[in-house]
Amino acid sequence: MVLRLGIMVGDVEVDRIETKYVDSQGALLEKIFPKSHWTGENPEAIDNPPEFDFLGNADRAGLAIQDYLRQAEGNPEDEFWGELFMKTYHVGKALQRLGLRPRVSLG
Repeated sequence: MVLRLGIMVGDVEVDRIETKYVDSQGALLEKIFPKSHWTGENPEAIDNPPEFDFLGNADRAGLAIQDYLRQAEGNPEDEFWGELFMKTYHVGKALQRLGLRPRVSLG
């Protein structure tokens, strides 16, 4: 199973990370993004997820990734994924600062 986090503006995906699904990464994403943004098997997902407030959720995302990285310490693969996640999250914040309305797609 693959875990994918995509950032979209309109119908265009502007950034994405993909990895083999690992419970710890899925748990991290669940702490940050509402279930309505998840696609696939999730009964709570919606076809066209709303804009996600990257700036308003930055503190929650920061705390969640710090916790994740603390648990991943010594595991280079998980640490690398954590860094990729933060890079992707910063893309969402930058787009929002430009006045765009980024959405998140998770699956």
